[in-house]
Amino acid sequence: MSTLYEPLPKEFVSKTAFFDFKTPLTQALDEIAKFGAVIVTKDKAYFGVADDRVVSRKGSDKSMKFSTAVAVGRFARKLPMLDKDMSVGKAIGYFHEFSTKAMPFGDGKTVTGLVRRDAILRSILSLHLLSRAKVSDMTSMPLLAIDADATVPQAINVMSQNGVKKLAVMDKGKVYGIIVHKDIFANYARSSDRMPELTSDPISFNKVSVRDAARTDVFSIDYGSPSDNAIRQILERNVSSRLVTSNGKPVGMVSARDVFEFAAATVEKEKHTVIITGMDANGVEEYEQDMEDEVNRFVEKMDRFGTNGVSYAAINVNKVKNKGYEMRARLGFQRSGVVFATATGYGLDSTLTALLDSLFKQVKGKKEVRISGRKGADRYYAGE
Repeated sequence: MSTLYEPLPKEFVSKTAFFDFKTPLTQALDEIAKFGAVIVTKDKAYFGVADDRVVSRKGSDKSMKFSTAVAVGRFARKLPMLDKDMSVGKAIGYFHEFSTKAMPFGDGKTVTGLVRRDAILRSILSLHLLSRAKVSDMTSMPLLAIDADATVPQAINVMSQNGVKKLAVMDKGKVYGIIVHKDIFANYARSSDRMPELTSDPISFNKVSVRDAARTDVFSIDYGSPSDNAIRQILERNVSSRLVTSNGKPVGMVSARDVFEFAAATVEKEKHTVIITGMDANGVEEYEQDMEDEVNRFVEKMDRFGTNGVSYAAINVNKVKNKGYEMRARLGFQRSGVVFATATGYGLDSTLTALLDSLFKQVKGKKEVRISGRKGADRYYAGE
């Protein structure tokens, strides 16, 4: 993988289980645990994605009671479907926006599999997207913590009040472990339907200490470490977050969600600038967004083609008597100057298509290309 603008590789798509939205949650729990997420359908059409985090978040009240009769469809989120034309950069944005462990993949109508969070995290590493960043750039602070001698219901209440799903556990001023909402659900959730195999004593649950429910095999990462180290640890240890320390003291956490947020911001900064002028003057401003979208797709195509990286695309539209429209374009590259092209036509769509085709042919090198260098000197490159 060479750029953010390449389509998602086929190997990013993995198999999962499918369930009708009326299927009882209890029948889907094993598959959700196995795959991390499953596809939910309604009348055989895509309905949503249910993952283990949503199940633990919505599947019970603060007493960890849930009904075995509740349908899996209740936990499905209608996430956008990724497809074969989706770029890695755009997928990063989706994982940040929806904070999910997996996104559905298909042809726009039918889902064929899932793209998991881990696959996109690996692409962030392979693209060196965040290689210049430090863990400190992504750390969520301050660190939210609870005493080891508090009860699990108290921990759930603190999580609810602060909108988080995990807390550091402190014992006499030192980190004892981490307590995670998903673990609480997995270990203490009990049926409200009086099924013996799923029922635990509510009194004992209320008295369970955070010390007994916490993960104690906690690994930390230093505040000044390269961000890639945090991503590798999240992947290698199959966890969603790492404790961050500075001079041996806990200061915050860095999670997969933090990584996607920072990566999405980085992608946004690297987006190409598309400048379209002349639309207002010629009374066709309502088509400007459609034109900008088309030019952005073209620029992504150029990056996949292996150019030196497009830094901007500038297009001027002018209405010409007896000719319809005249368009002039300048395509700027990060390390090799600017390519020029012009096109005329009677319709906006056809003229833009001709303009972009001309640019592509020049970039591809089939014709002699006139390029204005960074220092203003004209350069000429012969075609193939």
